Amino acid sequence: MAKKKTASENGERQLTAGKPAGGLGLSGGKAVNWTLNVIKSMGPWLISQSDKASEAHARNAARLGAVAAGKELMLQEVKLYSDHQAALLEKFRAAKPAARIQIQRDLEEADRRLRHLHVVTQALNYRKEPQMENSSAHPGPKKTQALEASEAHWMDKFNELARAHNEPWRAELLARALAAEASAPGSVPPRLVWFIGTMEEMIFDAFSALIDLSFSIRTSRVVVAHKRFAEIWTTTHARDISLGKLLFVLAETGLIANDATYRFGKGEVYITTYGNLKYSLKCHESMKLKESVFLTEMGDTLASFADPKATPIGAEMFEAWIKSLPESKCTVSKVQEA
Repeated sequence: MAKKKTASENGERQLTAGKPAGGLGLSGGKAVNWTLNVIKSMGPWLISQSDKASEAHARNAARLGAVAAGKELMLQEVKLYSDHQAALLEKFRAAKPAARIQIQRDLEEADRRLRHLHVVTQALNYRKEPQMENSSAHPGPKKTQALEASEAHWMDKFNELARAHNEPWRAELLARALAAEASAPGSVPPRLVWFIGTMEEMIFDAFSALIDLSFSIRTSRVVVAHKRFAEIWTTTHARDISLGKLLFVLAETGLIANDATYRFGKGEVYITTYGNLKYSLKCHESMKLKESVFLTEMGDTLASFADPKATPIGAEMFEAWIKSLPESKCTVSKVQEA
């Protein structure tokens, strides 16, 4: 009988199948590496697959592409564990009471593995297309013992949380965190992973509502003039809440920095957007954006996992800020999308 290989070993082999002698192209190579980084989060404990299945999947990898092949591999593992659970249940029904204790433990472990698999499979939906640039100009960090230990620590925390019972919104955030970390190791701090796994739904709802009210200036997200609009009510996923209360709920989370200052440089041009509204600001003098709420580094990272939805209140706040900008210090032009 042919020696079986673990699915994790098969995954690396399958996802690199079809690689030409000259190596994969830039986007293909990055897709392979990213997909492998996601799948390897499952560790070496996946149920074995036969060589025949591996070869068939290798052909699919060449045909479908790395990410699609990775999804197919993970779905195969979900089916294998589901079948394993069904077999354990049959065994449980026929077992004597003493034997049922171990079978129950096996069933619980299989259930944890399935929850883990579902999160990792979901992560494969969130890969961002790489920028077409010379990858040699941006080499990744050199592998060191300290870096490998840090990556192992991150993965331990993620795996612990992914195996738990998670609400759909929490499972999605964990999946997005894994996808981001697979793209750029070290970009998602372990503290944020732990925060995702332990935050209350009220905090999630409040932060989501805040992101829906925020607009972007270059790479920053901002909620302006929040004191002026403190009594304006907005809607979270659960209930209506004033902006003032929203900020109070988030005050101790480490996600926001109240009353921070944003400096606009003289002679600089800034693009700012909210939903479909887009303006260009050309500064004649330096000026500061005060009485605004900015996100901390952890908040910015968490916000990058969200899909903000523009609201009428957010648009009103954004337009009010645009109108308040002094003409003597900057020229404001509305940008029309092509």
